[in-house]
Amino acid sequence: MELLFIHQSTRAALSFSREMSTIAAMLSKLVLFAVFLYAVKAFQPPECLDQTGSCDWYINCLESTFHCSSSNYSYPIGFAHPICLRFDGYKEWFSERGRVFSLVIKRCLQQRLAEELKKLTSEPTCQEIEELGFGVHDGCYLDNKFCEIITDWPTLIVGLRDAFISRRWRETWSSATRLLTRCATDGVLSVMDRFTLLLGSG
Repeated sequence: MELLFIHQSTRAALSFSREMSTIAAMLSKLVLFAVFLYAVKAFQPPECLDQTGSCDWYINCLESTFHCSSSNYSYPIGFAHPICLRFDGYKEWFSERGRVFSLVIKRCLQQRLAEELKKLTSEPTCQEIEELGFGVHDGCYLDNKFCEIITDWPTLIVGLRDAFISRRWRETWSSATRLLTRCATDGVLSVMDRFTLLLGSG
């Protein structure tokens, strides 16, 4: 009887040990999986994102961090940087208001792209960076009174002509069309408002 009890106790102990080993193995896998998920999702935006203002920001920050030059979506070095340099090269051609616009728009495009990148919870792909980059163009131009510097539009077109024939010409033309449509609409509404005021004062 005593031997039977010892035998049963031994079997129970072995069974318990095997169960504990299985549980430990499962927990180990769960921990490894959690670490993997954290590594994938935890994106720490580089500090250089806040150092905007220079055209070199696209190279020294974006390109050096995300390495997109060899991909099909090389927005930092394949589009934004060269266009930014051309913009700077034509600043003497702008009127006084146009020069202010050129400085403000450059910083706006960089700051808003940086803000969008900071919202991400995982490291962006080069395609996402390009989409975010083009996505802030319209807002920056309109918010900085693009429609009010009509006399500088020819200089803008000359300065940005490479953008219209670049690999991303569709995005450039689409953005230009939206901006001109918005400016035309705002202009018509402004004229109508003034006409209404004149009628009211009469």
